Amino acid sequence: MKKKALWKDIFKEMWQSKARFLSIFAIITLGVAFFAGIKATGPDMIDTTDQYYQETNLMDLKVVSTYGLEQSDIDLLKTVKGAAVQEAYSKDVMLKDSGLVTKVMSYPEDAENTSNQYAVVSGRLPEKSGEIALDAASEYSSAYALGDTVVLTTDDQEDPIQDSLVEDTYKVVGFVNSPQYIEKDARGNSTIGTGSLDGFAVIPKADFDMEYYTEAYLTFSDTASLQAYSKTYEDTVNQHQKDIEKLTKDLPQERLAEIKKEAQAEIDKGQKEIEEAKEKLADGQSQLDDAKKKLEDGRAEYEEGVEKLESEISKAQAELDANSQKIAEGKKELASKRTELEAGQAELNQAKQSFTEQKASAEAELTAGEKELAANQQKIDQGLQAVQAAQAEIDQGKEAIQQGQATLDKQAQELKAGQQQVTEMKASLQAAQTELAKAIEAGTDEAAVVELQQKIAGLQQAIPAAEKEIENGQAALSQGQAELDKQLSTIQVGEPELAQKQAELEAAQAELNQGKEAFAAQKAAAQEKLVAGENEIAVNQQQIDEGLQAIQAAETELANGETQLTEGQATLDQEQAKGQAELAEAKEKLETGQAEYEKAAAEFKKQKEDADKDISDGEAELADAKKELADLAKPEYFVFDRSVNPGYAEYSDNADRISAIAQVFPVFFFLIAALVCLTTMTRMVDEQRLQIGTLKALGYTNWDISKKFLVYASLASVVGTVVGLLIGYQIFPSVIFNAYGSLYNLPSIRITYYLSYGLISFAISILCTVASAYAAVRVALQSNAATLMRPKAPKVGQRILLERLPFIWNRMGFIQKVTARNLFRYKQRMLMTVLGVAGCTALILTGFGVSDSIADIPNLQYGKVMKYNALVAYNADASKEEKETYQEFIQSQPEIKNHLDVLQEPYTASEKGANTQDFCARNN
Repeated sequence: MKKKALWKDIFKEMWQSKARFLSIFAIITLGVAFFAGIKATGPDMIDTTDQYYQETNLMDLKVVSTYGLEQSDIDLLKTVKGAAVQEAYSKDVMLKDSGLVTKVMSYPEDAENTSNQYAVVSGRLPEKSGEIALDAASEYSSAYALGDTVVLTTDDQEDPIQDSLVEDTYKVVGFVNSPQYIEKDARGNSTIGTGSLDGFAVIPKADFDMEYYTEAYLTFSDTASLQAYSKTYEDTVNQHQKDIEKLTKDLPQERLAEIKKEAQAEIDKGQKEIEEAKEKLADGQSQLDDAKKKLEDGRAEYEEGVEKLESEISKAQAELDANSQKIAEGKKELASKRTELEAGQAELNQAKQSFTEQKASAEAELTAGEKELAANQQKIDQGLQAVQAAQAEIDQGKEAIQQGQATLDKQAQELKAGQQQVTEMKASLQAAQTELAKAIEAGTDEAAVVELQQKIAGLQQAIPAAEKEIENGQAALSQGQAELDKQLSTIQVGEPELAQKQAELEAAQAELNQGKEAFAAQKAAAQEKLVAGENEIAVNQQQIDEGLQAIQAAETELANGETQLTEGQATLDQEQAKGQAELAEAKEKLETGQAEYEKAAAEFKKQKEDADKDISDGEAELADAKKELADLAKPEYFVFDRSVNPGYAEYSDNADRISAIAQVFPVFFFLIAALVCLTTMTRMVDEQRLQIGTLKALGYTNWDISKKFLVYASLASVVGTVVGLLIGYQIFPSVIFNAYGSLYNLPSIRITYYLSYGLISFAISILCTVASAYAAVRVALQSNAATLMRPKAPKVGQRILLERLPFIWNRMGFIQKVTARNLFRYKQRMLMTVLGVAGCTALILTGFGVSDSIADIPNLQYGKVMKYNALVAYNADASKEEKETYQEFIQSQPEIKNHLDVLQEPYTASEKGANTQDFCARNN
């Protein structure tokens, strides 16, 4: 038996009681969404970071040493089975212009499969020397932009940047995130500046110039498939950590022995250099004594050469002076003749200038005449063109007038035809009116009369319209005729003026042609006169040039004699200069030698003093080095797991806290859901009491009757659970993870649908609704049909506890007494109300309590613990004057109420099973 009516009633009840159905659906959706969403948030956070660590190949272990790592250490680590080892350099520096304390890390050339790969936020990673990628933290992105230049430096003069890096100036090519620094703010401690890192930077590995590696990163093949933060992963990494510590157990002693061996070699080398320096001092003193003897012999030879040179120079100079007198007389005679020719040349030049001016004036006049003729011709041409254009316009106007007149004539004929037609219509109207009067008198049938009346009405309407149209046409015709007459009058006036203008232009053209002929004749005459003047000037110039040539020949002869004289004088001067130069060179050599001797003697004295001091200092340093070598401690090797990275362990704790919240808060929602469902289904059963009795009387079994309530509750529960799972899995993890987005540099959360949480949600929701529905309907089904079909008897009233307390009961009003009795009469409703209000109050107080607790932390931390407003890091290499200047500046600032000098050292505290903490120890 299918019992279609029963099932139809079940679904009809759902439709009719939508509010009740939606209330159960809403409370189940809220409870499941909160439970599944909070439960899934912790695993989703872990899964997101695990995927990020796998994509960036985050290291499993990091090995460091107090003395750095040698290549032999790296080779030893590479012998570990299943371990991929990546050696690296790092250096704590300061960005010169911003003062940001930065850990500069090496970026290998083949970085495809390396550990700790970087996530590029903007730009790119460095590809060549001189390029740098900065931390994507706000301190760097706000201080620098792509393409900017940064300068790296240190605050320690004993450890300059050049000792560690081949470059100190870099170009910013990108901003990146690192899986080693998932926190946005914390970057760990530093050995420079304020003791805390502001961020990191990445440069090519080739830019490091260091003897030792600073760290080695190990990634194991058996951890690739393990989820980060899981117990299996932690146990596996702990075992590897123990293996690495065991492997490096003997390295400190071996490294110490090697360092001592290298240090002893350096000490022996220093001792040898001191002995060689003492020998060099003795050789230097011997060389100074030999140089002094050579200087005394050279000074005697120099004085003898000076006397011999002065005697030979005096004889040669007397002969040259006599020849020079003869040449001077010849020059005087030539100068007189040259003066005469130059006077003639000046007159000729003046004539040339006058001719040139006349020629330029004539050419200017000719050019002006040509331009004037061209301008007049252009005016005449323009006038002719204007006349032709006006004539064409008049011709077009005449043609347009003829066409307009034709159009007007046609319109006049059409108006005449229209007037004829109106006359005919009026005649027809009179005839129709006469015929209508006759028809009325004769008593013609009504249809014919109506037809005549309609005809008359039509003609009466048509005639005025036609007359109006004819009147408009006549007005338009008159206006058009007036316009044509006006245009014709304008054309008739313009034609004589145009003819007169054309005649004037033709007369001007004839006059211009005569002017052109006269100008051509004048131009030819002027050109003949200019050619004659040029010929005369050329003849006079030729005569002057011949005279100048003769003078130049004589001057050449004198110049040859003068040249010989000059050569003789030059030879004498050269010989004199040569002798003097040789003597001067000899003297200079003597003086240079003397100066060099004195300088060398002084320098030797100074160097001897410095050398003696250096030798003394070197011997002291050797003694100190021997003492330090004897006191040298063994290096320490440290093996760190991922928890050493800032924020790594704290992120796991945050995920665990979210999971812990999921163990508590959803219980309230499910408890409230159970109470709401119990109350709702109980009320529904009470409302359906008559229908239950009717169904029971009709022979339906208890199971059939209970189906209505069980299906009702279960369908609301199933639909609410499905919607709640979708909302919970999608919204809660994203919202919570985004709330942590201000703390961590991580990609978007990965959403996972967990079957276990879904099954638990289905089980709890079914239990809350179906069990409540079954409990409510089971009580009703215990009664027979007759009882159920009668209204339910009210509960028997009983005395409550307050009635037994007269001093309270007697002071209560009537409404208060009724309320108190109803509370204890309907215990289920009272319990639901109490528990619901208690649960909601607990949730609200918890939220405000957590908010207030967190809000007080900054006030406590920076109001009672850390009371300073600023921190200044001292430069350890500052001079005494710089320190005194700083103290004077601090004392002179009235805004500074108090200051305290402290010693601050960064430390890292770690404990198994606890988060690694970076802190600074201070001592004043």
